[in-house]
Amino acid sequence: MAGVACARRLADAGLVPMVIDKGRSPGGRMSTRRTDGFTFDHGAQYFTARSDAFRAVVEDALDAGAVAVWDDGSGAGEPHYVGLPGMSGPVKHMANGLDIRCGIEIQAVRSHRTGWVLEHDGGSFDADIVISTAPVPQTKTLVGAHGFAAALDQIQMAPCWALMLGFDAPIDPGWTARRTEDDLAWIARNGTKPGRAGESWVVHASPAWSAAHLELDKPDAADRLFDMLQTDLGPLPAPSYIAGHRWRYAMVTTPLGHSFLNQGTLYAGGDWALGPRVECAFESGQAIANAVLNESGI
Repeated sequence: MAGVACARRLADAGLVPMVIDKGRSPGGRMSTRRTDGFTFDHGAQYFTARSDAFRAVVEDALDAGAVAVWDDGSGAGEPHYVGLPGMSGPVKHMANGLDIRCGIEIQAVRSHRTGWVLEHDGGSFDADIVISTAPVPQTKTLVGAHGFAAALDQIQMAPCWALMLGFDAPIDPGWTARRTEDDLAWIARNGTKPGRAGESWVVHASPAWSAAHLELDKPDAADRLFDMLQTDLGPLPAPSYIAGHRWRYAMVTTPLGHSFLNQGTLYAGGDWALGPRVECAFESGQAIANAVLNESGI
């Protein structure tokens, strides 16, 4: 979200940004897995829109069919949005027309004359300006040596183990989603979201439990979380699909406190700059773009 929000603003102003993503498609933790007739949003569960700028983006995506409202029964007083057909829907909608290179992992960022060289397994890219919106540990590896290390050291991110369950028949516990302060911090009937398939459930372990069990094998973590879920809810049918996913850098717990870091033509930002919300990632990306445009006199 941060990288594409930044690139979208730059492209709309007439610059030519390239977005490089080591994943298969843009979206990051706004991720969805589809398998065996089930759909799992195993990263971000929903997002809200509180600023005028982000609300405009969400409304545009709503009109385009890339976002829908999910009634999760929380009664939070503000809409909870989800992407369509998966959580990355609004990111992909914003990315239309951008130069996006997926499946490329940048391994080093080096200064070179008046610009930068970004090295990867297949070669390198030259750039006038570099903006990193990766999670803090990767950003520190890539650009920390250029003056950001001390600031990045102050930021803390928590891990999260996610459990994905697919059942052959509907299960109704009397609620759509539930947040707790226990080891199972979030339980959601993911199949109740617009556009999702099957009786799919997503469970997120708490940051504390996830950190304490971070190096479990995925099947072991999935089995333990399913046992904990049955202890909480009572016996459940055997799932026809079960899998665990480890997010090492899931949620910022101590943010930077301002929108981005900057050293000349090198920038870094993301949700870790402002807080653990999708909108915070958008705001950081937009702020970086505005700073670049101001420096460029645009």
